[in-house]
Amino acid sequence: MFVLISHLLLTLLYALSTGMYIAYFYNNDALWRKRVKIVFHASVLLHIVYFFGFVLKYARIPIANSPEALGTFVLLSAIIYIAFEKRVREESLGAFLLPLFTIIMFISALIPHQPDNISPTLFKVSFEVHVLFMLVGYSGFTLSFVSSTLYLLLNHQLSQRKAGLFFRRLPSLQFFERISRFSIDGALLFIFLGFVTGSYFGFQVWSIAFLKDPKVISVSVTWLIYAGHFIIRHTKSASDKTLSILAVSGYLFLILSSAVSLGLLNSLHNFN
Repeated sequence: MFVLISHLLLTLLYALSTGMYIAYFYNNDALWRKRVKIVFHASVLLHIVYFFGFVLKYARIPIANSPEALGTFVLLSAIIYIAFEKRVREESLGAFLLPLFTIIMFISALIPHQPDNISPTLFKVSFEVHVLFMLVGYSGFTLSFVSSTLYLLLNHQLSQRKAGLFFRRLPSLQFFERISRFSIDGALLFIFLGFVTGSYFGFQVWSIAFLKDPKVISVSVTWLIYAGHFIIRHTKSASDKTLSILAVSGYLFLILSSAVSLGLLNSLHNFN
């Protein structure tokens, strides 16, 4: 009940932040900018309080099953986005990133689970480090997905010679290309580290069988897609538009393949 109520409350807070970010995106008003930062930062702060409250209550990090991992993913992504906003002083992405946070938190609240009924194996430090690395990597891919999507939308509007809302409120195409590139480079590193630590944990628990797990295959293919993005970008063998399409496609593959491997296939990652 503690987890359910907390996730529902956090969903409402992120939904409120989403509405305010969208209002600021349309209005571009200094007062709305101040308000949205206060509400969003307060939401993340409460999420952090919940995180440590969970740790104190259950003596582990909330990452042992899908609902917990989704909630922690949102928290890590939100913290990364706050750091991003502070660094580049650009809030326009919030109107597109916060809806994803809200949806994910809501999904995490809908999935039933019993936080007390967790396998002792999942209390291992190697498992927790592995999952945290993976979640940070997924956060990078998510930021790249949003940036690449906005790049394509803005590029389409510019090609149509229409000075619409995106043209007025979004930064340059080069800005989104840089953000996507930086996010993918960081995500590739963290997913690699997650795979290394996950391999150490997997060999201990399942031996060589874990390499055939659908989830492992899904993440491996996703990493190769983004590694291809990295190579193509550095060899300058494709346009920024093509790279943005590849980044969006890689993220959609990650979402769909993860959903299939965890929901329909007999994955070792279905710990419950």
